[in-house]
Amino acid sequence: DTDSYATPGRVAERVGLDPAAVRRLFDSLHDRGLLAWEPPARQTHRPPVSVVVTVRNEREHLRDCLDAVAALTYPAYEVVVVDDGSTDGTVAVARDHALAEAGRLRVVEVGTPDRPLGIGASRNRGVEAATHDIIAFTDADCRPSETWLADLVPRLACCALVGGRI
Repeated sequence: DTDSYATPGRVAERVGLDPAAVRRLFDSLHDRGLLAWEPPARQTHRPPVSVVVTVRNEREHLRDCLDAVAALTYPAYEVVVVDDGSTDGTVAVARDHALAEAGRLRVVEVGTPDRPLGIGASRNRGVEAATHDIIAFTDADCRPSETWLADLVPRLACCALVGGRI
């Protein structure tokens, strides 16, 4: 039931308090382990996802990241690797990965070795290249758990944005 999830803004509205004050209270309770930020999940909500992986000169990290992404239990996702001017063979690692061979991974090259775009602009290019409305970001040095998308995406049935612990 998505109506039972009370955001700080909803609580502030209901009790007539300042939304920023309620947000600080919620954050404080969360930090002390007294409140879990966990909106309800509708397990049947499983739209396709575009996973955007940003990278620059992280060939070895990328291989491990893509192996972890390939092991995701989520049913429908594509991978967009955004390379920002790598010179160490990163692009070849992406293009040679099993996800690419299966048609589930595309490489978008941006920037140059001398003029990289940076992570923010690279992520924006990944969003532009994505074919699905749901975008999940990870970086080459991250290893998403097998249930990463399966845990997050069903919560989008009630929220416009979800995130996890880093």
